[in-house]
Amino acid sequence: MEAEATTLTSKGQVTVPKEVRERVGLKPCDKVMFTVLSSGTVVMRPKRGSLVGMAGMLNRPDLSRYQCSRSPTP
Repeated sequence: MEAEATTLTSKGQVTVPKEVRERVGLKPCDKVMFTVLSSGTVVMRPKRGSLVGMAGMLNRPDLSRYQCSRSPTP
């Protein structure tokens, strides 16, 4: 995969290129983690849930109609 450039907005936001999102399995509302290595290289990776955070998932109702903030979608 070739490196792609993106622009930092005045709010500190960047768009993760589609190929990168697909390759690492990022979906809307997913969290990402950034690590800055001593060389100055920045590593971005998806934050995956812990087993503790997954407790009770099997009994949860379908939340697909909710947005990231967990408020109902109109």
